[in-house]
Amino acid sequence: MPYAAVMFDLGGFIDDCRHAMAEPDRVAAVRDVLDRVAAEPGAVAAALGAPTRGGIDRLHHAPDLTVLNVVWTPGMTMAPHDHKMVAGLVVYGGREDNAFFRLGEDRIHAAGGRTLEEGDVLLLGDEIVHSVTSHPDRYTGAIHVYLGDFFNRDRAVWRVDDGRPELDPPAVDEVFALAEQAWRAVAR
Repeated sequence: MPYAAVMFDLGGFIDDCRHAMAEPDRVAAVRDVLDRVAAEPGAVAAALGAPTRGGIDRLHHAPDLTVLNVVWTPGMTMAPHDHKMVAGLVVYGGREDNAFFRLGEDRIHAAGGRTLEEGDVLLLGDEIVHSVTSHPDRYTGAIHVYLGDFFNRDRAVWRVDDGRPELDPPAVDEVFALAEQAWRAVAR
């Protein structure tokens, strides 16, 4: 019997996420969708292209659901931040290290972490504060699913050095652009 390659169908994936949002336990249903994708992370890279440049690509954007292709530049760190909504992700290439924090009265405090490799899934509750550091030598790609509007929501960012709130954080696109610029300067 000939081998049939598994294909990642972006439209089907988004449809599955939309259907999951209608389930009584939408978080568990989205987790099931991500777990199916995690079984074949190479199929995502084949469909979307191997990660070669850092940035965020909107795959679906609606008030109740946002799906992104997030590509972390090698060695990039995203400062501690919250999403104020449930989020799930599946890594399809590279590695990301997530550090978790708990809120104190005037700053955040370290509260563990988790490294994600290709095929790993992570769910984040709507109160989670985390930071991300990507693989030091290669791009990391992950599909992110947010149970809400990622782009039209106030979020908080905290400084890495002292855990206090960042009063004027840079825009997310700016963080990715600066990381990409720094990587390209040293990768020549």
